[in-house]
Amino acid sequence: MKLLKSIYIITLVLLTSKVFAFEVTKNVVDRNKKFKAIIIKKKLTNLLSEDSYDGKFFKIVYKKSEEAILFSDYDESVQLKAATTYFHLNKARDYFVNVLDSKHVKSLPKLTIRIDITNKFSELGHFMHDNLDGQYNNALSIPPGVGFPSRGIEAWDNEIWFRPSKRIHVSEFGSDNSEDIKMKYVLRRFRNQTHMISFQKFLSRLILGDVFLNNETPFSSVMRLAGTSVIVEGIYQSTSIAAELFKQRWYRLDSALVPEIIYHEYAHVALSDHLAITHSSPVNEGMADYFAGKIANSKELATKIKDYNLFSGKKVKKRQMYRHDFEKHDYANADFVFGLLYEVEKVAGKEVGPKMLYKVREKIKTDSTIRGELLEGVLGSCKELCINPGLKHIQLLKLFHYKGI
Repeated sequence: MKLLKSIYIITLVLLTSKVFAFEVTKNVVDRNKKFKAIIIKKKLTNLLSEDSYDGKFFKIVYKKSEEAILFSDYDESVQLKAATTYFHLNKARDYFVNVLDSKHVKSLPKLTIRIDITNKFSELGHFMHDNLDGQYNNALSIPPGVGFPSRGIEAWDNEIWFRPSKRIHVSEFGSDNSEDIKMKYVLRRFRNQTHMISFQKFLSRLILGDVFLNNETPFSSVMRLAGTSVIVEGIYQSTSIAAELFKQRWYRLDSALVPEIIYHEYAHVALSDHLAITHSSPVNEGMADYFAGKIANSKELATKIKDYNLFSGKKVKKRQMYRHDFEKHDYANADFVFGLLYEVEKVAGKEVGPKMLYKVREKIKTDSTIRGELLEGVLGSCKELCINPGLKHIQLLKLFHYKGI
């Protein structure tokens, strides 16, 4: 009897383990050694199904559906998005579990990942009505919700939504009806953030087109010599000319096909035990950027991927100095905190740095300031985890001074 019971238990274990052993090979967007985006075949692991993107940790669905996308569903575009998000989300989870030993990530229920969803998010109803203006060119991490059972709206756990791409003219970035006012709005925001992006690159790619990219001209030399502030101010004061230059410039972003965006959104979920994903702030976004960069093993985010992203990506910039404006929500997606955290890691050391910065989330709040709580959190975490914390404390203070904080 005991022998039969043992055989039954062993058989049950083997059958159960087999359920988690499904693997398929699919085309996904990944990076090559030169950080260029390529489509390559990769194994998708941890699948619970032989015929759909239903996994142990992630379920990929289409728009508002609750059913996993079948391998035979939809067209190649949707299949590529489903496979790419599934592959990179598992990679991101592995980093937080295996490198950072995150108990929070280990305890997370399965995440639902929505592809090509255009609905706005509702904290009460989950999805805003289909008739409302759709959302494009972004990705969004969704917090759990209790739903509205009496109205047939069930509770939901953490989700990540990837919007479809849509070509948008640069003039649409403004909020007014007048074309000139819209352009003034765009240029004002750009003028205030010229420290973030190379203006030469901005002009060459978005205004002048490929001609000046491929042929060295006296004008491009003048741009380098004149300095960005003079050129920005000149165009800012000549809005009608700027509007004409921008007339044929377009942007789009297919967020489900950019690995670092996938890592960034998952990082928000992984940090959500202390940093709310409903709130975008420079510190909150910078923390997610840092871990996206670590998972990608790159100091660049969303660059060199023109087939899927026509926006400017982010780069770690060593000489970027602190400005009080960086604390504003308008700068939530700037790359100052991203670069600062990489500099902190260099001081702490590559082995200690990521774990130390992961611990920082325990010492800050979602709306923490850079100059205040973030720096205090870094110093406090270093005191606990750094090797030779006294020396590292001094080195961090020197770094903060160097960065103008």
